[in-house]
Amino acid sequence: MERAIIMSTGAIRDLTMRTGSSVISRLEARRRTLLSLLWLALASLLGAAREFMAVNINFQIDYLANARDRNYAHSVFRDWAAGWDLQDALRVKWLTALVFMSAMAGLSMGMARARFGTHRHAAFILICFIVLGGIAAACHLAAPVLAPLRHVGIAILHALQYPVPVLLIWVLSWIRKH
Repeated sequence: MERAIIMSTGAIRDLTMRTGSSVISRLEARRRTLLSLLWLALASLLGAAREFMAVNINFQIDYLANARDRNYAHSVFRDWAAGWDLQDALRVKWLTALVFMSAMAGLSMGMARARFGTHRHAAFILICFIVLGGIAAACHLAAPVLAPLRHVGIAILHALQYPVPVLLIWVLSWIRKH
């Protein structure tokens, strides 16, 4: 009888340990899901801010480059851009692109950390951003010779500045699980 009690105590302890680790793993999964949703929300908000900036910078560039009688940029943006010349607007455009690409790279690394539980993908993500940015720059520089490359470079730059990489990492994490 004593042996049966000891065995059942061991079985209860094993069950408790398994159940406890199950609860912990569920809480960890929930935490990762919430953190992933936070990264997606931040990336979406950043994408919206990028859209506002890009549209208005392009309106400002058009206004300055073509001496238009109307500036279609948002009034808040026109106040920010008061006193800019064309070179200033172009510099701000490229600087803004770099800032948004860097931010998306950081958010992508955060998403990978949240989804995979480790920082081991950070270097790969950063290398991908640098390589794709280099390809986009090469397409931009080659555009006078090969006009279709201009559109390829723009598409790559847009993909790197919007939530595309963050969403891609999120989707890949689900594929990896199944």
